[in-house]
Amino acid sequence: SSLPSTYDLYLLRDNYKDEEGKYYNWNGDVNRVNPYWTINEMSNTSKKNRLISSASISYKITDKLKFKLSGGADITEFSFEDFAPISTPSHESGYLKTQTNSNRTINADAVLTYSTNLGKNMSLVGTAGLNLYRVDNFQTTITGKDMAEPDIKKINSFSDKTIVESPYQKQINSAYAMVNLGYKNFAYLDVTVRADNTSTLINNTYVYPSVSGSFIFSELLPSSVSRILSFGKVRASWAEVGNDTSPYQMSLNYGLYPHPVGGVSSGQISNSTVPNRDLKPTRTRSWEVGTELYFLNKRIVLDFTYYSQTSRDQIRHVNTSISTGYSTALLNSGVLTNKGIEIKLNTIPVKTKNWQWDLGFNFARNSNKVHSLGESQMYEVENAEWVGAAGVRVMAVVGEELGTIMGKDYKRNENGDIIVDPTTGIPSVSDNYTALGNAHWKFTGGMYTNVRFKNWNLSAIFDIKVGADLYTSTMRGTYSSGRSKKTLKGRDSWYQSEEGRLAAGLETAAWNPTGGYLVDGVVQVKNDDGTISWAPNTRYCNPESYWNFISNNIPQFFVLDNSYVKIREMTLSYSFPRRMIGKALDGLTLSFVARNPLIIFKNVPNIDPDSNYNNGNGKGIEYGSLPSRRSFGFNINLKF
Repeated sequence: SSLPSTYDLYLLRDNYKDEEGKYYNWNGDVNRVNPYWTINEMSNTSKKNRLISSASISYKITDKLKFKLSGGADITEFSFEDFAPISTPSHESGYLKTQTNSNRTINADAVLTYSTNLGKNMSLVGTAGLNLYRVDNFQTTITGKDMAEPDIKKINSFSDKTIVESPYQKQINSAYAMVNLGYKNFAYLDVTVRADNTSTLINNTYVYPSVSGSFIFSELLPSSVSRILSFGKVRASWAEVGNDTSPYQMSLNYGLYPHPVGGVSSGQISNSTVPNRDLKPTRTRSWEVGTELYFLNKRIVLDFTYYSQTSRDQIRHVNTSISTGYSTALLNSGVLTNKGIEIKLNTIPVKTKNWQWDLGFNFARNSNKVHSLGESQMYEVENAEWVGAAGVRVMAVVGEELGTIMGKDYKRNENGDIIVDPTTGIPSVSDNYTALGNAHWKFTGGMYTNVRFKNWNLSAIFDIKVGADLYTSTMRGTYSSGRSKKTLKGRDSWYQSEEGRLAAGLETAAWNPTGGYLVDGVVQVKNDDGTISWAPNTRYCNPESYWNFISNNIPQFFVLDNSYVKIREMTLSYSFPRRMIGKALDGLTLSFVARNPLIIFKNVPNIDPDSNYNNGNGKGIEYGSLPSRRSFGFNINLKF
């Protein structure tokens, strides 16, 4: 993004290496390698194989008692190779890294089910089961440096080789039971209990129950009402869930240094986190109520849910003094609540012999609040220190919603005016981090529509998200490099001012600029009586200096409302009639599918609004997002 738009890219293409075949250093910057060297000389390849399998067997012991054994496996083999030849910036002696990953996940259940009737009006279903969940991953990373044989891209061509093996094993053994009671097919009560035994904790057994009930009140309504309200149900539930942590957190781990000292191997404690053998599982308790209503024989279907959940003893890393030998400690601390509503409305506005129009809406609003973080008042969830001197952090702050975006803002006076340095014309920066926004959506929603005419179907899915803030580093890059149109303001008048300064033979410090960018702010004035007052800023500054300063020190400028409306998917399909496909097939449907075809509305420029630094804690931070994938394809569905 720092490459001038007037730069001739053919110079990079034709001069990425010298006569000896080594890298031609065109800019002296190790972080901005000539892209043609990357494409033609470096390599980064990967290979992935995945097998997903499942099987089940059932046995009917009696008419009321059944046994079922089921299991599944997800096996993935993934490998990649990263190569940089000799003379590559940051890898001048050559570099090769190979990594192989073998990941296996097994999930198996043994379930015994008993069902019977308790008299004429009541039914009973009892279930007891055992579950095995096991993750067995192994990663091998081989890194080679100091390439001795430049023409052979193999690990044995490197004189300095290191091998790191990283296992990841975790197992949860569970036992569970469930009782379902039904009365006259309109009242139901479910009670469950589950016990988990995990390999990742010392206090490794935890039990959590749940209870839920539903009442189909439409069964008791007179027929005159059921013609309008064809189905009505209310439901309520309460549940508790426990969660463990990653493996190898309870004890000290040791590793050897890669190079012996005096022929003697030496080792060290490899933990960066203080082990905590008293760690407890996270507990989340929740309850919800809801209703499901069908009107006019399912022409209108409404589903409403209200929920509330509280998470306690959250497992999180907290910073410690590096002098202890550890950077973080793993603790149980934090109370987080979530409350919200979910509404679904499905309708059929038009329904005839040849035409049918289905129209559906969904709406969700979730509000969360951080009630406690142990001894601290805030906790860093993610950071983006690479954005400049100020940095941006996503924080959990007591009393606020999770996902507070924090950074530095303009320094302002008591009236809220931006304070400007009178000697440079550049604004001042606040001393402390402040809340710049929040990454949490105020509400999300969507719409689904499907129009059928005879054998043709046209459908579309719309996504709507409103209210979350996003720090966009892509926008920052366009301002710091002068590529944004808004950075043009004052550029020509600054050049004219500089021409006047040079003609006058004055140094920059002795010249009062006659043009440039004028910050809308105030400067501090010290009066004769010693009091302080404020006057409008009148000093111009270099637009380039101004936008570089803003990019590196005022992240508030690049925090925007990330609301958007997009079409997630559109499908046009045709189902062939029986007379066209004969007796060989039960059905044939041909579809044209467009995924992510159009963004209808967005606030953040130049990026897909779904972009984030990562898919987890980095929500609220965007950095160098690639264009989102827009795909078009055909599907053929055959039924035999």
